[in-house]
Amino acid sequence: AVKAAPVLTRHKEWREVGIFMEDYTKAVILVLDDMEKQVAVHTEALARSFRGMAIRLCDPGSKRPVPQSVRDATKMLVPMLLQYIETYKHAQGLCLSILKE
Repeated sequence: AVKAAPVLTRHKEWREVGIFMEDYTKAVILVLDDMEKQVAVHTEALARSFRGMAIRLCDPGSKRPVPQSVRDATKMLVPMLLQYIETYKHAQGLCLSILKE
């Protein structure tokens, strides 16, 4: 599942992932702390993929007015990432790198 997730979510839009994004975000954060070697070797690719997707979903680019999908993604992801910075110390770097973008 860890290897497949980046492939399955690549280039997806909010309308395709919004329904499961809260669960997916939490799963990504939790799996980053997995010490089992078979999982740990794939977590870097998963983290990069998740970071790219989160930034893309929350970035309006040059679109004005800001699309509703961007507002929805930002409204859901930003509070979660802020909470996870406090709750999951192992995920601080990932969460902060997404938020700073």
